[in-house]
Amino acid sequence: RDASFEIEEDINALYVMANFGGDGVRGNVGLRYVETDSTSNGFDLTTSQPVSFNSEYKEWLPSLNVAYDIQEDTILRFAASRVLTRPAPFQLAPAVNLTPETSSGSAGNPNLDPFRATQYDLSYEYFTDNGGAFTAAIFYKDIDSLVTDVSYDSDDVWEGIDLPDGTTKGVYNTKENGDGGWIKGFELAITKTFDNLPGVFSGLGINANYSYNDSETSVVGANGIRDGEELPLPGLSENIWSATVFWDIGKFSTHANVRYRDDYVFMMPIPGNVTPVIAKEYMTVDWQASYAFENGFTAVLQANNLTDESNKVDYGVSSLLGEYKTFGRTVSVGVDYKF
Repeated sequence: RDASFEIEEDINALYVMANFGGDGVRGNVGLRYVETDSTSNGFDLTTSQPVSFNSEYKEWLPSLNVAYDIQEDTILRFAASRVLTRPAPFQLAPAVNLTPETSSGSAGNPNLDPFRATQYDLSYEYFTDNGGAFTAAIFYKDIDSLVTDVSYDSDDVWEGIDLPDGTTKGVYNTKENGDGGWIKGFELAITKTFDNLPGVFSGLGINANYSYNDSETSVVGANGIRDGEELPLPGLSENIWSATVFWDIGKFSTHANVRYRDDYVFMMPIPGNVTPVIAKEYMTVDWQASYAFENGFTAVLQANNLTDESNKVDYGVSSLLGEYKTFGRTVSVGVDYKF
């Protein structure tokens, strides 16, 4: 019962928006007010008596969206907004899970603040008559607060945790609000169809996109590993791209996709701990083909990870391998039916 919990959230929101437009310019300006009252219910670890924690926050969230028609097929867009994302219920859980075999414990944090950020986007969009498009965008996000994984060892104070008598104190994993950070970068995307080609080749097309991301935040590492370093935001690669070649011939359709991302930081569990590590670059190739029959059935053949790409993780130095995973190639055959 000590690990049981219940989260109650009362959310009141008010939103007003005004549209505007004229002489090729259109858009809207809005303001949202959000009031959140969160109650996290659980049980005391030593007495098994019910405990309750209350958290309340209020936020004004303005937004602006503007589009300018440079030409009939060309649009310039700008957006600015203040955003908020509430912590997931399990992150707020006042419930402690103890593992006697490793003398470790884990719990949520009912005192977490939400994710808060101010973001700006500027994009250029060009559209062609045959369904093609080219877009380019730059963006910046100023992050006030993050929810991060943290670990405390036996010498640290486990704030808010009273252990039962006779419990060996090892490592405690929980959630806390980080110092925030920032993200900036740009994106490019293109879609091109070749309907001017003769015969069956008129169904050929490509779809490609690229994203550059520069980011920074301060991380908390277990056992001193990368502790306090300024690193990119966990889960965010600096370079990400994908390309798809597709071919539609009547009822037959096929496409091949290549996806790539370079090194990125993520919080990896290690025995009794979590710590920021470096996931190595990764590229995978997938392929799919399908044929739609007249009776509503569609046969699908799909192959994933054709290059048998593996996942590798290190501790910031290539020789310090932290994790190696391989999943192999996957081939599947299926049938869909629409009625």
